[in-house]
Amino acid sequence: MAVATSVWNHGTTSGLAKWADRGTIACAVVVDALYIAVLPAAQLAVGSLLVVAGITCYFMAKSAIKAGQSGDRYHLASHCVGTLLNVIVILSLSSRL
Repeated sequence: MAVATSVWNHGTTSGLAKWADRGTIACAVVVDALYIAVLPAAQLAVGSLLVVAGITCYFMAKSAIKAGQSGDRYHLASHCVGTLLNVIVILSLSSRL
């Protein structure tokens, strides 16, 4: 779902697309937080740092855009960090099955 809303948001100037993307991201953050809470201590520390890094990259992108620069590298970094976080969570949960 997040990929679809992100592609839609970045492919148009629609306000609905922007808010759909933001809503999806907010839901994903809540779900990630619930999953991160059950990670073992070492992975919890890494997961927490990745959440902070992803959010920081997001706001750095917004800041760069407001300064008239491209925020693409920060935006891409936030997606990469989020993906890495999800891989860690999936691997951790699958190892418990």
